[in-house]
Amino acid sequence: METLARAGGCAVLLNSAFDDGGRTYNSVLLVARAAGEELAVQRADKRHLVPFGEYVPWRSYLPFVVKIARMVGDFSPAAELRLLDWSGERLGAAVCYEVVFPGETAALVAAGATVLVTVTNDAWYGDSAAPRQHLRAARFRAAENRRWLLRAAITGISAVVRPDGSLAAMAEVGEERVLAARFTGRRDRTPFSRVPWLAPALAAALAAGALARTRRD
Repeated sequence: METLARAGGCAVLLNSAFDDGGRTYNSVLLVARAAGEELAVQRADKRHLVPFGEYVPWRSYLPFVVKIARMVGDFSPAAELRLLDWSGERLGAAVCYEVVFPGETAALVAAGATVLVTVTNDAWYGDSAAPRQHLRAARFRAAENRRWLLRAAITGISAVVRPDGSLAAMAEVGEERVLAARFTGRRDRTPFSRVPWLAPALAAALAAGALARTRRD
């Protein structure tokens, strides 16, 4: 990794557990060459953790759950939202299933993200439709916020997603390849990125209205 960043001038984005002040975070690390030959490491921590996967909720009230779920991690959620600065762009990172939450991604854009990135390990999905469903969620996030989205998945599907949600490049499940793409970050804001709760609120109101009308009929 250091050789890539130093000799090749490539920025490397990776996922790793990170210990800081007695707490452990599920983090995205950006290793890039800054001034001259100096390498700089930036970090963004996962904000939305998986209950009973990355932590045990209500641990002090449910001690028996800790004994049952022995493989559960003991991660802490991010203390703050951080963007990663790279080559004039600001990267908004999502770890694994964080990308399925529209509000989480909209918050990154509201904070100034010009490009979205997500890293994931979809191996546990096995031979199912889940990797494609996970990719579909990422494509929605790109389209909702009109941002390029770069997705790296250990076992696939990795992809470069255009701001309209279409695929510029993709590596299928189990496929090993390098995805090359040219892109420019964006700084404009969509209505969705400004008010992400409005769409689901309107959908819920329309559904409630439809149900009420059905009962009257």
